[in-house]
Amino acid sequence: MSDVPVATRRYKVKPANGLHLRPWSQFVKLAHRYKCQIEVVKDSARSDGRSMLSLLTLAAKCGDEIVVECRGDDAEAAVAALAEFLDSYVDVEE
Repeated sequence: MSDVPVATRRYKVKPANGLHLRPWSQFVKLAHRYKCQIEVVKDSARSDGRSMLSLLTLAAKCGDEIVVECRGDDAEAAVAALAEFLDSYVDVEE
């Protein structure tokens, strides 16, 4: 049994253009502020939350559901900040 703190948040993709290079680059930049392991899950695909290429392979479109999973000492703070970013992201191209 592991005592590593785990925090998760579900997010339904809202931007009409989905999550593409611009939002993922900001997500990655924010993720690097935290020490915990960060993964983003869509369907059965898991991506490293600190890897732009890995996140882009998710091809998260408007209406898709993703889950942000954080494991480690600052997991709760990381997932809260990342979820807040996703909730507040507005695509300037919309």
